[in-house]
Amino acid sequence: IELDKALERLINELEANGKLDNTVIVLLADHYPYGLKQENIETLVGHPLDSVELHHSNLIIWNSEIRTQKIEKPCMSIDVIPTVYNLFGLDYDSRLFMGKDIFSTTEGLVIINDRSWVTSKGTYYASTGNFIPKNEDIDQNYIKNTNQIVNNRLNISKKIIESDYYRILKK
Repeated sequence: IELDKALERLINELEANGKLDNTVIVLLADHYPYGLKQENIETLVGHPLDSVELHHSNLIIWNSEIRTQKIEKPCMSIDVIPTVYNLFGLDYDSRLFMGKDIFSTTEGLVIINDRSWVTSKGTYYASTGNFIPKNEDIDQNYIKNTNQIVNNRLNISKKIIESDYYRILKK
């Protein structure tokens, strides 16, 4: 309720100052409410959550002049910057980001810190090695290849941090 009130006030102030049309608001929860027990979160959501679904949240990108679109493709917080950069037409080297533009035609991929993952084809649980398909049987090569992509992205991300790569790149 407080966020709704704050957004209403922000939008009203921007409009009153003639800045609303030149403003983009991006809202993303970066994690589930850590302070709540899972049973309380499940009560709010209305159904039981597994270890992957617990991380589900929403992203809102809003401007007074853009049309509403609902994207069902799995995405994660690292996809926000490439998406916003592309929306603004900013020039950047996409190789420097692990995330992808949400509006692109690439398959969405959500990586959970335990190496579980979600795509439009299903959910992989790393702790058990089980893949739960959404609609169809999936070839084992798809699972193997996606696991390799997940491992590569996590390993590259770790190396970027360990080597302070962006500081080196800046030079």
